[in-house]
Formats: sequence, structure tokens, C-alpha cells
Amino acid sequence: MIEIFLYTSAGGLLVAFIVWLVFHGFSRTETALEPIASTVIELPPRALADRIFSDTVDAEFVAKNFPPALLEMYRRERRSLALAWLKAVHHAGVQLYRLHVSVARGSSILNPRVELQVACELLGLLVICYTLYALVWLRGPHSLSRLVGRVLSLTTQLSLYVGPASFRQPEIDRA
Repeated sequence: MIEIFLYTSAGGLLVAFIVWLVFHGFSRTETALEPIASTVIELPPRALADRIFSDTVDAEFVAKNFPPALLEMYRRERRSLALAWLKAVHHAGVQLYRLHVSVARGSSILNPRVELQVACELLGLLVICYTLYALVWLRGPHSLSRLVGRVLSLTTQLSLYVGPASFRQPEIDRA
């Protein structure tokens, strides 16, 4: 009986936490959403993500050619870069959702199916972002490129609901 109570409580807390994550920060007034409609939301470059979350080739090079203190500094810096990249992508996803809400408020025809799709994609983006946060803190950013690819595809899908003119994913120079 106690186990059922514990599992039910844990499930209830998880659902409450997910609902809080989705709706926390989206309760802005209509006037606060107006300036967002004129902005362009920009993701960090995909090539940067590929480099940060790639396999351990760079780490192996540093480990073989430099002292252990430098390897530790390299790992800390790579972790902080990964977390900063995740924060920027998370912020872009939330901004896309806010922009969608702003556009939807001005629309005379709303499609509940589309609104549910947008909410589910945002929830998926948030869950994957927070999972990546945890994984980066626990084991570092190496070999997480598949999850990063999923984050970028969800952000791109969210951008399709607000229009391509409001979303940009820049390329970086490799020079």
C-alpha cells in the first residue's frame, strides 16, 4: 500500500513539474509579447554544436600532448561551452513559442490540433534540453550529437509555426 502511494506521489510530482516547466515564464501580458513579434530569433550555429558535442578526438589530442592540468581545464571549458550553447538553444525555443503565442493571439482562426502540436514540440524540446543539461554535468558534452540534432530539429519545427522570416540559423566561418 505504501509503494502505491509512493509511486502515485512521484508520478503526480513529475506531472506537476512538467506542467510547471511548460507554463512557467509564458504568463506574460499581451503588451509584453508585442515587441517579440518584430524580432528575429537566431540559433547558435550548427557547426559549433557539432564541434562541442562531437566525439573525443580533441580530448585525446589534449590528453596525449599536454599535462593533466591542461586536460582538466579543457574539460571544464568544453562543459561550460556546451552549457552556454544549450542555454542559447533553450532561450531560442522559448522565444519561438512566445512569438507563436503572439501571432496566434492576433489570428482570427486557431487550429487546436496545431496548438497542441506546438505545445508538444515545446515540451519535447524542454525535456531534451534539461536531459542534455544533466548529461553534460554528469559526463561532459562528448558523444551527445544525436540528442543535439534532435534539439535542433525540434527548434526548427517550432520555427515553422511562426514563419521562416523570424528564425535564422547562421553558419560560422571555418577559416
